[in-house]
Amino acid sequence: MFKKVTLGISSLAVAAVVGLGMASEASAGPAAPLTSLSVVKVESQLGGVEYITPNSFSTTKDHGGSYLYVYTKEIGYGQFPFAK
Repeated sequence: MFKKVTLGISSLAVAAVVGLGMASEASAGPAAPLTSLSVVKVESQLGGVEYITPNSFSTTKDHGGSYLYVYTKEIGYGQFPFAK
């Protein structure tokens, strides 16, 4: 039984060393900054769903009611997690 335990421990040690040697390191550069932000859709109880064209500066429907969802398209990563 002692030989089996020793063999098991040595096999485990070899597997750990081989496994560490084969592991690839993850590396990445910095995230791209936020380069574009646009509103693509607005949805509310009274106004329903309205898709926003790229050249629009406002909605055409009268939105309101108990909920309002604004869907955005973001290209890149911003520095601040909250809008002001």
